Amino acid sequence: MTTTRFTLRSDGTVTSRPIPPGIGPVTGAVPGVPNCGPVALAAVVNVPVREMMDVYRDVCGYGPRWIGWTKTTDHEKVLDTLGVNWEPQPRKAHGTLGKWFDRHGVKGRTYLIRAGRHFIVVRNGWLTDQNGPRPADEGCIARSRVTHVYEVFI
Repeated sequence: MTTTRFTLRSDGTVTSRPIPPGIGPVTGAVPGVPNCGPVALAAVVNVPVREMMDVYRDVCGYGPRWIGWTKTTDHEKVLDTLGVNWEPQPRKAHGTLGKWFDRHGVKGRTYLIRAGRHFIVVRNGWLTDQNGPRPADEGCIARSRVTHVYEVFI
């Protein structure tokens, strides 16, 4: 099944692009809540965000009032706990997210990326986070600098 993303441009025209398989909205994701890390890992392992939040609470020791803010090391612990194979990519001049996939990404592979202070999942040039799937080179996130990249083998 192919779904389509429609975009309203500033000049009033509407464009459409098909969303590739393997990337999509995450069940239970809420825009505007600072829980991008759990949302990204929920997208990787295909579970609802609420379940992933509980995993983070258990593994990382967060309390019941924790709303989702995470550190890079938290994701490593959770990936190991879930038995997901992952590999950090070497630190090099990653540049901005909008150009990262063209320079370093490989089609068909899944990446957990920290761009600015935001964690996202990128696959085939598309990303997904709390706001749903969209092209990685679209919007203000495209100008964010990539600081950490993990290739996730699912």
